[in-house]
Amino acid sequence: MKEIGFSNPALKWFLSYLREREIFTEYDGIKSSKENIMSGVPQGSILGPLLYNIYSSDLQNELQKYRILTIQYADDTQLVISCNKHQLEEAYLTIRQAMQDISTWSTKNGLVLNQEKTQILPIYQKNLLHLPLNPPLDLAPFFTSNAKNLGVIFDSKLIWKDHINAILKKAYGVYHRVKQFTDEFVGRNEKKIRYILFNSLLISQISFSISILFPLPSIYTKLLNRYIKVAASLIKTSYVNSKDLKKMKILNAENLIKLSLLKIASQNNEWLVPEWLQIKEKTNCMNLRSNGMPTFYLNLNEWHTLAHNYYSATKFLPNNILSNSKEQYFITSVKKHFISTQES
Repeated sequence: MKEIGFSNPALKWFLSYLREREIFTEYDGIKSSKENIMSGVPQGSILGPLLYNIYSSDLQNELQKYRILTIQYADDTQLVISCNKHQLEEAYLTIRQAMQDISTWSTKNGLVLNQEKTQILPIYQKNLLHLPLNPPLDLAPFFTSNAKNLGVIFDSKLIWKDHINAILKKAYGVYHRVKQFTDEFVGRNEKKIRYILFNSLLISQISFSISILFPLPSIYTKLLNRYIKVAASLIKTSYVNSKDLKKMKILNAENLIKLSLLKIASQNNEWLVPEWLQIKEKTNCMNLRSNGMPTFYLNLNEWHTLAHNYYSATKFLPNNILSNSKEQYFITSVKKHFISTQES
């Protein structure tokens, strides 16, 4: 912390926060003797992930030589390597060396690399799905067809089948528990309470990181829409169809995804935009909005990135909505537009 610029008063404060902590075990009313904690940060604390990020910040320096994208969140480290079919051998070599460096760094810093949670997920373009990977024997055990990343299950083909199945399984479980509660404690005509439960407990089950699913294959869109209708029956207390969703001002899955994309795109201040979508002027680009505010540019040549999804979502909007300068009004207008044009 001192090396990255923390002042002495700040260092003393953190030392007092971390030192002289004790731990004990309690079982069936019996407590063990207390032991001093010599390392680590308090579990579940707000400062915990930040302190770990500071502790492991020099790992980025160890991996810079490979010129690969390194993403860290608390104790989770991801390496992103992009290559074509002629560079596979070089990519395998880079992965092997990077994993060895991470293992060495971990040992040096009193940490253990969890081999069971170490995974290699290849993601292909459609025209390369037939390509045999033939990974080296030492790396083959780490290869997987899907991997969970911050609550989202990625698969090699990016069709999101595993993710959709997982969130729907959980969502239907939550729905049945909420329905049992409302049947017993909430009157059929108490629509306001039922709307609150729908938005806070039911639709939230599928809306987390939903923007990344765009464009979603129709088979999975139908599965999400089926859940939305089932969840909306909590409000109507009877069967819900597509026309009912429109009357109830509830977005279907397609428009939920587009709205989520546009919520991010509307935050067109540089410090609110993800690093890979910074405001910048480039050739061969199209601006998303033009209203006197800083222009939000999207690189349409990079079709495989989420930038293309933002542009695609705007195709469904009229110019009078795209020209709105106030973010909240923009989002409200988009939602009303999507509801009014929802398929019956």
